[in-house]
Amino acid sequence: MSPSEKRVWTTGRKMIGNLLPLLLSAPLLYPAAIAFGDGGFRQAPFYYWLGGFVATAWLLVGLLGLTGTGGARNEMGRRLHMERPFDQQAKVFVGFARPSYKGLLDAHEEVGFLFIHDDEIEYWGETCKVRIRRNDIDEIRFRPNPHSWIGLGRWICVEANVSGKPIRLLVEPRQRATMFGNVREGKRLLKELRAWQKQEPQAEAQGPA
Repeated sequence: MSPSEKRVWTTGRKMIGNLLPLLLSAPLLYPAAIAFGDGGFRQAPFYYWLGGFVATAWLLVGLLGLTGTGGARNEMGRRLHMERPFDQQAKVFVGFARPSYKGLLDAHEEVGFLFIHDDEIEYWGETCKVRIRRNDIDEIRFRPNPHSWIGLGRWICVEANVSGKPIRLLVEPRQRATMFGNVREGKRLLKELRAWQKQEPQAEAQGPA
């Protein structure tokens, strides 16, 4: 990232997907508080309103939890174009995190693009760039992340061994407009990556006899 360029995956973009669903569902807490004041935990309406708040918040997180992703994707696409003009290779917009990352606002440390090349996969992000050759990969599978607690996401984990050092690439699709859509996209991407991993390496081009 150029020193003159602003961060794409800002605190504001991390917060909006969490705050907007809570703000829109928060009015349901008022009648829950009234019901609790009338009879505490013994009042059935308290549980109805509280359950309504939880269900509404969950639905809105699934629908609005990726608010701001479109702007981040467009900006990262612009930066990618500046580095690789008119590159038409297929790619998936993803959230990324190093295994050591602990985020309070969002599971994703940053965002970028995942490429599947003939013999390697590549993550191209705002600050992190990762390439893993296919013959170094041991396993590709799902791993839980904070989104998994509410059933709205999980990591696609690429586990590899490079020069005797174990490494782990963690990505989660942000390709679709909603978290519901990206859960399905994650299933599709995992299937594609596993099929790619099983492919036979391409034979090297032979020179003239």
